[in-house]
Order: sequence, then structure tokens, then C-alpha cells
Amino acid sequence: MIRLVATSANLEDNYQTRKEQYLTGLVSLIRHYKINPYIVEAVKQTDYLNETFIGHSRHSANKGINELINIKNFFATQMFDDEDDVIKVTLRYEVISSYFLEMVSSNNFEIYCKRSSDIYGSQDPNIHSFLISMKYKCWKTFLSNLPLNVDRDFPIEILFANFAKTRHTKYLDKLDILANPANHNKIYKV
Repeated sequence: MIRLVATSANLEDNYQTRKEQYLTGLVSLIRHYKINPYIVEAVKQTDYLNETFIGHSRHSANKGINELINIKNFFATQMFDDEDDVIKVTLRYEVISSYFLEMVSSNNFEIYCKRSSDIYGSQDPNIHSFLISMKYKCWKTFLSNLPLNVDRDFPIEILFANFAKTRHTKYLDKLDILANPANHNKIYKV
């Protein structure tokens, strides 16, 4: 079975912009993937999203680590099968087709991802963390040893890339998502 986990963080900074991005992202997921996602919110419940899980506490100075801890805590409330494919998407990004879902559905890999060199340069060895799929058993292993004491700017993409090297991983050429990474004033078609 394919599970879809969409993450959000309704911070006070840029709240209205994030709200618009989350609603656009949610509509695009439902339109293209035809799956209602589990919404894992990091900060607070809203009046516009039907959040599945609210992770109210901060665990690290690093937002990416906090996102992963919230996913881990959400998984503790669920009964997924170890062989379920769990797609994680950053809700403020917009999927533009069902391509990624089709790849996950039609193959038999443990992880589906894309290298991040398209945004961060040809020498970047990491993978994008804003849209990735792993078997549930892989997610549990990956999340079991998260480092909490990392710099606030430490890219969690390093953790994903290192883990993907240890598994049966399919590196895709595209994800078909519009991404607007932090500290970038540009939207990328990835």
C-alpha cells in the first residue's frame, strides 16, 4: 500500500504565505496523486488544514531534524505495514503530475529519490528531502538514530543521501514538483 505523508510548519513568520502554499500543495497532491495525505504539522493546529498529527514541541535548533522527529512521532501512532511505501512530501511545494507516484507504484525499490545537484550544483552529493519515498521499515530504521545536536543550518539531505546508499534505491531523473527551498528566491521545477 502507498501512504502519503505531507509535512507542514505553520510558523508565525510568513504565516499567510505558507498558508497559501500549503493549500496549493494540498490541492495538487489530491489532484495528481488522488490520495488524501496524512498531514503532519510541526507547530500548531490550524483552521484550514485537517491535520492528522500535531507535533507541538521543538526538539532541535534544526528545522529539518524537527520535521523528521515529528514524522517519527506520527509513525508511533500508526499501524503501517513494513512493506508499505511511504511518500513524504513538503506540503508547501506543488506536485505537477503523478510521475513520482507512478514510479513508486511500478517498481520494487526500497527508496525513490532524486539527487539534489539540480538546485545545489553538480558537486552536491545529497538527495532532495522535499519529496522522497521509502518502505516503512526503512523509515523506521532511518528515524531511529537521528542526530539532535546538529547546527541549525545542517542539511538533512546528507542524512537521506547516506542512508539511501545502504538500500536498494532508485535515483530518478525528475520528481515533477515545483520547489522553493529555504534561502532561495526562486522556484525550481525538479
